Amino acid sequence: MAPTRDPRVAVALGEALTDPASAVSVAAIQAIDSHYGAVCFTLVEVGRWWEANEADLRRRAKELPR
Repeated sequence: MAPTRDPRVAVALGEALTDPASAVSVAAIQAIDSHYGAVCFTLVEVGRWWEANEADLRRRAKELPR
């Protein structure tokens, strides 16, 4: 995955946190930490980050062209 701060990617990663495949959720945690500066190492920590940022990220993603 290329480094990006695109809110659409962050939304996709946030949604991937609940994927039943642990490899997908682990990859989402790592990408969020690496590319969004969440400083999260566990699903609980990244879940808190997602809760705090989800509404803003979704709003910003909707403002971008499709």
